[in-house]
Amino acid sequence: MIRLGLLGERIAYSRSPALHQAAFVAAGLAGSYELVPCPPESATATIAACRAAGFRGLNVTVPHKQRALAQCDALRPAAAQTGAVNTLVFAPDGTTTGDNTDVAGFLAGLPTELELSGRTALVLGAGGAARAVVAALRTTPLGRIVVTARRLEQAQSLGAEAVPWTESALAPLCPALVVNATPAGTNAERSSSRWSEACALFGALPFGSWDRPFAYDLVYVPAITPFLAIAVAAGCPTQGGRAMLVHQAVLAFEAFTGVPASMVVGAMDRAFAESLP
Repeated sequence: MIRLGLLGERIAYSRSPALHQAAFVAAGLAGSYELVPCPPESATATIAACRAAGFRGLNVTVPHKQRALAQCDALRPAAAQTGAVNTLVFAPDGTTTGDNTDVAGFLAGLPTELELSGRTALVLGAGGAARAVVAALRTTPLGRIVVTARRLEQAQSLGAEAVPWTESALAPLCPALVVNATPAGTNAERSSSRWSEACALFGALPFGSWDRPFAYDLVYVPAITPFLAIAVAAGCPTQGGRAMLVHQAVLAFEAFTGVPASMVVGAMDRAFAESLP
């Protein structure tokens, strides 16, 4: 029995269990996938406990992607490049390898027809997801990658150009691509305070000064997030986080089990669709 899990703080909404259980079935493997809720101060102890309990590996989400890095004995190139881990693989010899499948997952979800050559991309946020997005965008022909966050010093830590989250700083950028790599709006219902708070945050973005950039939200629940709702109202083409979620998940499953991603991607995508309310 292969035991896997998701380490994060607020993860009750996660579709990862459904995706990985579908992958187990498609691959003909016996396995379980568990949610492992954990506050930031307990991440190190929880990772050690999961390893001791016989887990084959863990996916890692907010806010633990950078903390998990310190628990690794070895890093795959994407994890070393980003300084953040979203996949921990526990080997039988007791060692832990960290990977970051968000990088390839993000690129898989980026429309191939999107013209980025010489253009500008704006990344919102400065956490582990933003680090993966910046690393992925560096492989494209973009002319400029800019990061903004509510705390400028955090944006500056990503090693890309950083600007304040203010209209005066953002309006002149005229990006071709805007990526929400913050968790704002996650699992937010339209009547909730979480929705209104996210709308206030993204409503301050100067979409009216930009030429309808492509808006890409890494958040996948709800399907229409506050960020996407505001972008749609501004006439922008949009995409949610479904494609990235599925593609990073199949790559993590391959790292955990050795089963090629191509064998389970269809099952995971169908499981995501079936998990929607």
